[in-house]
Amino acid sequence: MKIFVTGGNGFIGTHIVSELVNRGINVISFDLVNPVKQIEGVEYHIGTIMDEVQMGRLMKSCNAVFHLAAILGVKRADTELLRCLTVNIEGSFSVFRAASMAGIKRILLTSSSEIFGDISEQKLNEIAPYNPKSGYAVSKLAAEYGLKGFCREYEVDYNVVRYFNVYGPGQVAEFVVPRFIKMVQEGLAPTIYGEGNQVRSFCHISDAVRATVDIFLDEFLVNTEFNIGNDLEPITIKELANLVCQQLGSNVQPIFKEFSESDRLGSREIYKRVPDITKLRNAIGYEPSLTLLEGMKTIIEAGMIPTSWADPLESTN
Repeated sequence: MKIFVTGGNGFIGTHIVSELVNRGINVISFDLVNPVKQIEGVEYHIGTIMDEVQMGRLMKSCNAVFHLAAILGVKRADTELLRCLTVNIEGSFSVFRAASMAGIKRILLTSSSEIFGDISEQKLNEIAPYNPKSGYAVSKLAAEYGLKGFCREYEVDYNVVRYFNVYGPGQVAEFVVPRFIKMVQEGLAPTIYGEGNQVRSFCHISDAVRATVDIFLDEFLVNTEFNIGNDLEPITIKELANLVCQQLGSNVQPIFKEFSESDRLGSREIYKRVPDITKLRNAIGYEPSLTLLEGMKTIIEAGMIPTSWADPLESTN
């Protein structure tokens, strides 16, 4: 088996590629940027997902596609809305058309819990109503619908996996867990926007990619959507900041700022996001294996935390 992975050199993409290789699967990684570190046996190609001809040519040797590439981040989507929508929607359609040209019969799309927005359910299952609150969320939801329409039209099997607050080694400090760790390591107080009562449930990258590949390799799970996350440790952002300080033995205290200074206005903040992963548990026997403290240790032990994304970027983080 050989899999074509778009965005294969990004944070999640790198871990996905590594997991596939560890399972004995051949991989082509396709990205705008070179990998920080090459994985032995992986075939690397540089290019854009807007170029379906190049992708279609490379896909001809593959059995399936994992589509991860996207422009990321709520703030980036707001400031570069047209570019975000173009790349994340039209770029996704280019991937699907290239897959059709190459005769691909299975596509896995990575999506985001952002599509659910801020709704009242205690935990979000796969059929919770969609309430996207950012251009990024809209673009991911459009890609989901586009994939399903494409696969019905061309008789291609698909999977959609929606990640809930994935974190781990290699993630940039624009995300809250590595950002807090990096700030405290540098003797700075972790910055919280609002009152810090936003609730999240963080999933370590190793658990997320294991679940993703398990879903793909199960031939009975085609044409399905799954939430992937960790529902065991819901935590407020304020509690997370204090936990990071405690873990690093620091006496610094978090500081609080207005939402206007963050990447998301208060009116568009998501105040509670915890996944319901019952469907995932029943399908593949999934259970999160790392606690939040154990997961933070993997980031600390990995060393340097990247400050930000490369630019331009189409790699999913």
